Formats: sequence, structure tokens, C-alpha cells
Amino acid sequence: MWNNSEIKEIMIGSLLGNLHIERSKWKNKEGSIIEGNSRLLFKQEDTNVEYLMWIWKKFSSNGFVSTKKPKLYIRISKNNKVRYYYKLNSYSFVELNNYYNRFYISTSSGEKNIKVVPKDLDKDFTSLSLAVWFMDDGCISGEGLKLNTNKYKKEEVEYLSINILKNLFNIVSSVNKLGNKDQYIIYIHKESKKEFIKLISSHLTEGMKDRKKINRR
Repeated sequence: MWNNSEIKEIMIGSLLGNLHIERSKWKNKEGSIIEGNSRLLFKQEDTNVEYLMWIWKKFSSNGFVSTKKPKLYIRISKNNKVRYYYKLNSYSFVELNNYYNRFYISTSSGEKNIKVVPKDLDKDFTSLSLAVWFMDDGCISGEGLKLNTNKYKKEEVEYLSINILKNLFNIVSSVNKLGNKDQYIIYIHKESKKEFIKLISSHLTEGMKDRKKINRR
């Protein structure tokens, strides 16, 4: 099952968005921390349920997650707003430890829980990964497109703009600062919008094309 390149490409694209990896940990009798296998944690708002169901179908048919459909959950935000979301957890696999070590670094306390952009991401990033990244965390923005990368450091966002979009796909983009301190997004320019859409369209469902409004060029 781990020879399935499609699953790996989807996972890499989703990890740039909202997908997280959790690694099991426990203390042994001597008090030392033992690390076990890792699992994938998918979570999407109800407005993006089609994307999550697409993920579920791909992963469940290959034995990575349960064949039971993801459930709808409700949570109350700090401002008492009701939010609906779906979540999907994979089974735990030792093979996922490599992805955990690649996409996460340790904090000053020693906890490995900060997601980063791997410096070697360009070696296995494909057009499918690009499509998944956009479905997970992209949208129309003015005459161009936007990829929400505000969880990453500026140098990581610049790497994505240059090493991934420009060098791999010849997509022209810029790194734009948000109003919040040290938060940046990628804006794909109008002249590259059609090329970007051409690259990802074959990987999207019709529903996703409509929701992202990418057919309105």
C-alpha cells in the first residue's frame, strides 16, 4: 500500500494545508519518552466537505482509513459562533514517522509540534500535490488566486513561491504580507492563473471546480 504514489502526492499537498500528523508517545518505567507510530488527522469545515469526502474515498479504498464515512461535529468558538466541521483520522503506521520527522520540528520545550515546509519538498511535489494544496487552502482572489500560507515563516513561503511554483511549474506569484504580524500568503498573478488552473483541473471534481469558482476565468 505504501507503494501508492497517488496517496503520497495527495498527502504532501494536504500537509501544506490543514492536514496534521500526530505521533503516539508514552513514558516507560524508567520515565523515558517512547515514540510510536504516527497517524494523519484531517479536519475541514462543512463548507469544504466535498474535498474531505474525496480524501476519504481515496484513503479508505487503499486501507489507510476506516470505510465508515466521516462524521459531522459541532463546536462553539470563543465568540459563541457555532461552527460545523468534519474530521478524519487515519490508522497509525510506522511509515508515517518519516513524514512526521520531515514536516515537524521541536519547540524549545522539546515537543515536536511545529509544522514546517521541508527544504527538499521540490523533489516529490507534483501537479496532484498542487491541486490538493489548492483544494485544501486556496481560493480566487481578485483577478488571481491565493494560497493561504500564513502559518509558515516568511522564508518558507518564499521557498514555496520560488522553488515550487516558479521552478517546478513556471507559475508567477508573490509573497504578500497580511495585516497580522509575520503572516504571509502567496498570490498567483493574473498572467499565471490560466496555467495554474490547467495544471490542477484534471485532479478536481466538478463540485470542487464550482466551489473554488475556477471555471470563471
